[in-house]
Amino acid sequence: MTAENRSRQIRVWGIEGAQNYFFLLGLITALHVSPLLLAIIVLACGCFGSALIIGATDHIKTGQPPTPGRWRDVVVNGAIFTGFGILYLLYNASGVGNLWINIALGFLLGGGGGLLQGLSVGQAEQRRISTSTLLHAAGIGLAGACVMALLWVLSGMLSTSGLLILAPVIALILDVLMTACIVLVEYRAIL
Repeated sequence: MTAENRSRQIRVWGIEGAQNYFFLLGLITALHVSPLLLAIIVLACGCFGSALIIGATDHIKTGQPPTPGRWRDVVVNGAIFTGFGILYLLYNASGVGNLWINIALGFLLGGGGGLLQGLSVGQAEQRRISTSTLLHAAGIGLAGACVMALLWVLSGMLSTSGLLILAPVIALILDVLMTACIVLVEYRAIL
């Protein structure tokens, strides 16, 4: 492996991980906060935190020049993440789920959010169904399934207060898993 390839791998893995962390932290925290309105505010803070990091770093991750309108993308990404996060919060509050439903819902919400993101973000000519958009949706769908499965397992092992106290650590663990899914599916070609 050349020094350039190693540098690219570190850049892609590191930036993708940073981009995902605040979304995960907001989601985990929101799952254990009430009332629902406060949980949505906590979730939105994490979602827009991740969206800001994406807006500031995505061009560095991909090795492309910054694109005009990327701050519009911050708002769009934040809204998409928050919207799909709210759907998960409502599902979780219903108490009807199990591990398999969590996996399926994680894939559907992640993949649907990734597809919507691919069709809504970037330059106008990029907003279409393409191989890149489908890989993005597949990577986030896989990540969503894995993250929701692990959240289900952890919620059975830890009390609500334990999950909340450990939220930063759990978010980091889930971040590694989520980043691996996304990088290995979406960014494999540039690694």
